Amino acid sequence: MASGGARSKTGSQKDRKRGSAAGIVAGGAVALGLGAALAYGAKKLYDYLTDEKDSPENVAAQKASSIDQFYADASYRGNAASGDAGIAGASSSDVPDMPLQANASLEFPELLQEYYMSYVCIPGPAMKMAQAVVDDIRLHILEHVQKEQPQLGVSELTLTGSCREGLKVITPDEFDVLIPLYLENSGWTLLPSSHTPGYYRVHQKEETQSLSSPFDACVVGDGYLSPQAIQQAFQGIVQDALNGYSHNKVQISGSNRGIMIHVQYTPTDSLWIGLRPAVVLDDKLVTAQPHHDLYSDDPVESDYATLWRESFSVREFDYMTHSLPPSSCHRTLLRIFKAIRLNFPHEFGVFSSYIYKTVLMHMIESGEADMWKEECLQECIVDFLDNLQGYLLKKNLPHFFNAEINLLDEHSQATCDNVRKFIRHIMGENQLRTLLERREYHGKEIGTT
Repeated sequence: MASGGARSKTGSQKDRKRGSAAGIVAGGAVALGLGAALAYGAKKLYDYLTDEKDSPENVAAQKASSIDQFYADASYRGNAASGDAGIAGASSSDVPDMPLQANASLEFPELLQEYYMSYVCIPGPAMKMAQAVVDDIRLHILEHVQKEQPQLGVSELTLTGSCREGLKVITPDEFDVLIPLYLENSGWTLLPSSHTPGYYRVHQKEETQSLSSPFDACVVGDGYLSPQAIQQAFQGIVQDALNGYSHNKVQISGSNRGIMIHVQYTPTDSLWIGLRPAVVLDDKLVTAQPHHDLYSDDPVESDYATLWRESFSVREFDYMTHSLPPSSCHRTLLRIFKAIRLNFPHEFGVFSSYIYKTVLMHMIESGEADMWKEECLQECIVDFLDNLQGYLLKKNLPHFFNAEINLLDEHSQATCDNVRKFIRHIMGENQLRTLLERREYHGKEIGTT
């Protein structure tokens, strides 16, 4: 399968927006019944990111969505669910409670199945327990914000990332949560960065700058909303909310990854929750995720200090869910490679899992659906590694939804070359099984945010 290039993103945008409802209207909070507030907030975010909010076609799309059904009815297996049959012959009852060691006597196809079912997939009870912990904390923080800071208009804490997408692997140790701020019709607008594709500034319109706003303390320069100031403000709010939280032991810290909450919920089990403020405005979702060059200069004076990064998570979720038939193996492949990445931190771990997800989306777009049949998984893994090598050789991986963005820009040529050489060695020596035999990752430790 040839390396795919940047694709045109026009033509089917409305359909993709409708399909995205599955990932927004549903979610862990709905499935676990933790209150109408979180469910309402999830629908509100969906409404802002779609055009035809109440059309009959949209309502039908929500009802018919397999992901919507999954979030409502699944038994919280997390990784091997969501309309993805995965590896032929595998079922939820096959997932053991503890990861197994690799069996040296297995042929590669059998080893691949064993790796996926016994190590990559998270056992249902473990996923259910972790998700309940996360949703309880989300609801606790939300209730505090709505009671103590109602002027902020926060109506939800939205689960996003691999848990929302059903792509979490090995252990439920990380959960991503957005704090959306709805600024439509409130005197704010988005200004695209003239030199940094994919980033925007949230600007207060001149005619409203003299008016009072709940975010006045976070405005810098000529009316720009500072993502760092917003995050610091919410970190204080979250700290206040959790000071009275007694269900589990929690620790809070701030980083460029957001507001990090470490939760110890059993003597042996812990997880991280990463909260990041976001703005919903002008039909876009932008997050307070700093540009990778921000901290190379003075964070306050840097030209990057007021940039908010556009998030395509809703569209990505929709594409990964609906671009291929439900029985396709593309989601299984991504889960497997995410697990491999965690076990090869000095090789594949130098890149975020988003890099690999993007390579996969380009492959899907440029290939045929028949290539992704369950029985083609091994061949697809080889094609995936071959495509990855091609992008690393050029040091150019276009963002799937914005070809102006090269996701490898922030990485050196030496880093790209080292990973490419490692792949070439593995494939040249026919040592793919070595990728499945290393199983050292069993969860993120505290202090490794």
